[in-house]
Amino acid sequence: MKRIERRHFVKKGETKLSDCKVRITINLDADILEYFKDRAAGPNAAPYQTQINNELRRLMKNGKKSVNATADELLRDENLFRR
Repeated sequence: MKRIERRHFVKKGETKLSDCKVRITINLDADILEYFKDRAAGPNAAPYQTQINNELRRLMKNGKKSVNATADELLRDENLFRR
């Protein structure tokens, strides 16, 4: 993991990385950005950056499984077709 320069002094364990926001520059496909901006325009919707962050966190929590790997597992599940 790359070392991050500390701008605020806190003791180890006082905060979690998931509670810290870091400013970055990232290039996204225009259609992806528009998708999240459109979702953010809805009533009571979270800002698009928050939505992108939430989707990345969801992927991270699901482990290294890709969407295709999950679909493959479902297709191999015999009980799925019985239901």
